[in-house]
Amino acid sequence: MEKNHKHIEIVLRAIIVFNNKLLMCGSNDKVPVHFLPGGHLEFGETLEECLKREIKEEAGVEVESMNFLKLFENTYKWRGKEHHEINLVHEVFLKIKGPEEIKAQEDHIKFAWLNVKKIKKIELLPPAIHHYLIKYLDHKS
Repeated sequence: MEKNHKHIEIVLRAIIVFNNKLLMCGSNDKVPVHFLPGGHLEFGETLEECLKREIKEEAGVEVESMNFLKLFENTYKWRGKEHHEINLVHEVFLKIKGPEEIKAQEDHIKFAWLNVKKIKKIELLPPAIHHYLIKYLDHKS
């Protein structure tokens, strides 16, 4: 009998703001899901190494600096599977001259630079990060 191995995923997320615009990821699903850039921690990797690797893999650019902001726990069901994740959200600054340098490097995602004032109106997952992001951006402006 096959065992169902459940585990907790550790996900690093980046808040990247450039000229009052937030870098947002979207899935290429029929109903797109919006989320902050980042990804899963791999065994043996530091948190900093993970976020730098994920940003390079997803967007093709280098991280200049990063600051840890907050931890979020999230459980959800996706494509019939239950997930439990710990999201570590960081403020990230990139080594770029302009937003046009960001190009999606992976087929399953797309990027958009959204005006920080419009963040309240979009659906961003997980909801707890969305609520935090609204407050964070209001405080920054």
